[in-house]
Amino acid sequence: CKVSFSDLPAVEDTGGQVTSFEDTVWVLLLNGHKEPLANTNIRQAVAYSVNRSLFEGRLPGNLRAADTLVPPAILWQGETFRARAGEKGPLVSSPDLAKRCYVAGLEDLGLSALPLGELLVCEGNNQRALAGYVQQGLQRSLGLFAGLNVLPQEEALERVREGDFDAAIVPLSAAYSSPDALLSLFRSGSGQNWAGYSNADFDALLDSASTLSGVELFDAYRQAETLLLEDGAVIPLYFETSYYASGKGVTGIGFSPFLTGVSFQSSDRE
Repeated sequence: CKVSFSDLPAVEDTGGQVTSFEDTVWVLLLNGHKEPLANTNIRQAVAYSVNRSLFEGRLPGNLRAADTLVPPAILWQGETFRARAGEKGPLVSSPDLAKRCYVAGLEDLGLSALPLGELLVCEGNNQRALAGYVQQGLQRSLGLFAGLNVLPQEEALERVREGDFDAAIVPLSAAYSSPDALLSLFRSGSGQNWAGYSNADFDALLDSASTLSGVELFDAYRQAETLLLEDGAVIPLYFETSYYASGKGVTGIGFSPFLTGVSFQSSDRE
């Protein structure tokens, strides 16, 4: 069965075995359906303001700082997509670049300041404290303050799905083992494009995937992810690991982060 991070000691105490997958990415989303936050310079400013080194050493054991979108559980021809594409994102923490993009964005919009509003945060897993470091980056780099609104995870996600938010830190998980499972969430016409992202070049890269294979297909997905992150359409914060347990002496259980069931085809028990 699937178990929580806090249950791992109990599994180990009974001699059970644990299988794990880094299958979820927590991201900072800006609501691009609202005009000020659709501006690419503003999104990039927020992305550059995130300083992952502030929270990197304070993450619980099931979280790992990340600046790319596709989590390591997604495989590509026998290895993880991340191993092939690398784990370094195109936008690194830079207060100087954050300020430049922010000024350019305000000029684009004819504004003197940006009313960011509240930052939605999910309860549990130390998310309130981690969101504080995102707040800190916004304040230090851009002079922006976003008050935290901490909600049960499903309530926060429902607010995001309904478009009732300015900024939110939420988890994204893939429904199948392909980079497309997450990238397609940001297609212009996707009903799950909560960030309101729209870029014809990004859409064209995903559209081309149906006619490509091998290295060309990998390159299309890698370029699409890079473009998405360069535009600040989604700002990755950390990967989360999911855990599955089997009892003492049990072997051959087939777990997958992308399937609702468990395979017993090759299972055995002493």
